[in-house]
Amino acid sequence: MPNLRERIHGFIHPSPQSPYSPSSNFQDYLSVFDTNFEKWYIKNRILDQIDWYNKKAVQAQSDFKHWSVASIVLSAIIPILTLLSDMLSCRGINILIAIISSGVTVISAILSLYHFQDLWVRYRSNCEILQSILHRYLTRTGEFQNLSVSEAFNILVVSCEEYMTKEFQTWVAANAPRSQSQDSTSDSSHNS
Repeated sequence: MPNLRERIHGFIHPSPQSPYSPSSNFQDYLSVFDTNFEKWYIKNRILDQIDWYNKKAVQAQSDFKHWSVASIVLSAIIPILTLLSDMLSCRGINILIAIISSGVTVISAILSLYHFQDLWVRYRSNCEILQSILHRYLTRTGEFQNLSVSEAFNILVVSCEEYMTKEFQTWVAANAPRSQSQDSTSDSSHNS
């Protein structure tokens, strides 16, 4: 069991490349598929997507924690420096306080702009949803129960593709530039 220092280090510096690959849970199943296309689709489409979401979730978690810890530490230093500044009447400490305060503001802006926490949660959720669909397919439970192999595979493809398409549409909507008409409409509504 890691000591406190190792746990803190692991929290502050999580490995950006997760040693865990969710697709490894499914490797044993690949040999039992009836068709090469079924095997290819699961390996190259679903498992690749699961691993991509996992990698992105790990990276977003790491980014969120790094920036958040930096903000917390810098924010905690400000009151200490303020006390020292009052006690020592040192102009340099006031400049340092201003620099650190600006740094905290920049970090807050970065966290707000890049939405690391939201991405972390969304990517992890997507990874787990695709794994759940694949587990139900492999165990022939849920929507895959009592179906022929081809019917079950068809539902697997449709379910995964609909989900991934919906996720892509959500991404496009969140990242699409606003048009001029949207800008002028929002500006005029603020002026009213």
